[in-house]
Amino acid sequence: LKPEVIKRASVAAAPLAAWVTANLQYAEVLQRTEPLEAELAKLKDSLQKTQAKLGNTEDQLKKVDKKVKEMKKTFKNLTSESEKLRIGLEKAEEILKGAQELLGKLTGEKTRWEEQVKELDEQLQEVSNYSLLSAAYMIYISGEDE
Repeated sequence: LKPEVIKRASVAAAPLAAWVTANLQYAEVLQRTEPLEAELAKLKDSLQKTQAKLGNTEDQLKKVDKKVKEMKKTFKNLTSESEKLRIGLEKAEEILKGAQELLGKLTGEKTRWEEQVKELDEQLQEVSNYSLLSAAYMIYISGEDE
């Protein structure tokens, strides 16, 4: 379809031929763009699905971040409490060690006291003898010179 040849044949047919040529070109463009438009629609659909997944994933990420913050706070509290308990345990161990040392020393004291009690019991039994002996000395020897 050459416009010069058509114009020579009929002046009225030339614009009609140009219109037909334009429609044929438009149809050809449509045929070439139709698969591209279908692919574009698929990509748009895929994009929407991916954006929805992204939104869900971001929501889940926010939940996980919130849970992590809570767990960090709990961990911090538990660590603090654990440290307090450790310090208390160390103090208790020091007190226990001191008490054990004192108990060891008191065990020696107990033995010494028991020996002293035995000695005092023995001396108490002899007190009556010594008092009789001293009374006899005072009565019979009181008049004598030294």
